Amino acid sequence: MSYEWTARALKQLGFSNLKQVETAIAKYDDDMLSQVAAGRRQGQTTRFELMLLAALGDHFIARHPLRGDFVFIRYRRLYLEWFRKRGIWTDTYDPLGSTD
Repeated sequence: MSYEWTARALKQLGFSNLKQVETAIAKYDDDMLSQVAAGRRQGQTTRFELMLLAALGDHFIARHPLRGDFVFIRYRRLYLEWFRKRGIWTDTYDPLGSTD
């Protein structure tokens, strides 16, 4: 994925500014999420998306540009399940309801 594609995806997820992004992902460790989801460190944009997935939970899946892709949905739900089993709090942020 390119940074341009990621910027467009952020808008579709409901973000309107970078402060919202910072607030959403602040408590997540990208390396840990990467290890849980893939068993190893992933690339920068993938780690960023994993932080967004953890922060937004089902909102991430429902609003993501690939929301119509069955494989995308299946794996993101699986990742959320794995995060929760590891004690990682998910689905706590909604940029559409944010006052940032």
